[in-house]
Amino acid sequence: MSSRYTKKVNTVKQGDKIHVPSGYYLQAQCRYENIGSFHMSYDYALRKAYDLAGEAMLTIGRLFTEVKSENQIFIRQSVMAKNFGISRATFIRHINRAKELGLLEPDPNEGGATHNIHLWRICPFLVWKGDRASLNTYLASLPRDHVWITTWQG
Repeated sequence: MSSRYTKKVNTVKQGDKIHVPSGYYLQAQCRYENIGSFHMSYDYALRKAYDLAGEAMLTIGRLFTEVKSENQIFIRQSVMAKNFGISRATFIRHINRAKELGLLEPDPNEGGATHNIHLWRICPFLVWKGDRASLNTYLASLPRDHVWITTWQG
């Protein structure tokens, strides 16, 4: 291997493009970098949710991948049902089961609407996408008797 391919590069950043000739390998390591947002879940809450939600957990689990920021999910029932490969009636039944268990609730920005709710919040112990400081702030803003604190925190 020639020396031109063994040169160490210390300024590679996320999004940089590097050409590596065929047959050569590139190893990149980044230490002590702030990775920004993260996705976390609490395994006690997940196990409990799987036990209690039954068949609805298939849909709830798929909703984890739809979390946009913090624990907010924008749900369009017919679109998601089609994407998930289930009927709209089944999707609605699964969402209702999640609401019964306290895993999902309408976002306060929905203004107390009972129908046509599009913005939801999922239990932050099931899924959180964001930074740790935001999670701590969000949990501190919940009332002490909130179902996410009393039932799902463990």
